[in-house]
Amino acid sequence: MYNIRLKIELKLKSTVLFTKHKLKKLKKMKNIKLFLTAIFVALITQLSYSQTNPVDPQIVCFGFSGGYQVDYTENAGAGTTGSTYAWSVITPGFVGALNPNQGPAGSSNRIIISWGATIPGFYTVQVIETTNGCPSAPVLLVVQIIASPTANAGLPQTICEGATTTALSGIVGGSATGGTWTSSAGGTFSPNANTLNATWTPPIGYTGTAVLTLTTTGMAPCAAITSTVDITVTP
Repeated sequence: MYNIRLKIELKLKSTVLFTKHKLKKLKKMKNIKLFLTAIFVALITQLSYSQTNPVDPQIVCFGFSGGYQVDYTENAGAGTTGSTYAWSVITPGFVGALNPNQGPAGSSNRIIISWGATIPGFYTVQVIETTNGCPSAPVLLVVQIIASPTANAGLPQTICEGATTTALSGIVGGSATGGTWTSSAGGTFSPNANTLNATWTPPIGYTGTAVLTLTTTGMAPCAAITSTVDITVTP
């Protein structure tokens, strides 16, 4: 009887120890799972941040206006259920306008930012999600505003039939890095049409007024602009 009782007590004790160890292990695994889940959620929140151009920093042209959004894959595009989103441009010098509540049914996870007359430079857009009264860590996006391109085709010229112009005085500026010449009358540019101070030779036998157009290049994402100059060819 004593041996049987001892065996039962030992078995019960080992079972209790095993159960405690298993519960402790399960609790530890649960904590690890919660920790990994928190990391996963944080990554999803960070990676789901999207804007017109998903590159960070986003490069936009002076005066740009466009949409920005976060958590757009949730709740039919309206963001996390029960959450609100507060947007701001935290860099000094922003003089544009924030147009919030652009998501489905006026949800705040989407916004339109009109950069307006904000001078070229780097600016940080911030959004903070609040759920059940608890704000999240800010999600940030750097936006670089670049200057608009400028162009000036120079002064008009008058040449004789069969002659060549003097050097054209094309000038580009702002975000433009170059320019390309075209002619309403055809002809040739020397040494090439991408040289700002090229010369122009009209087609053989041409007389009249040709319009030379200088178009800016290298200013993406800004749109190209043009400037024109008249060249009069006399008989």
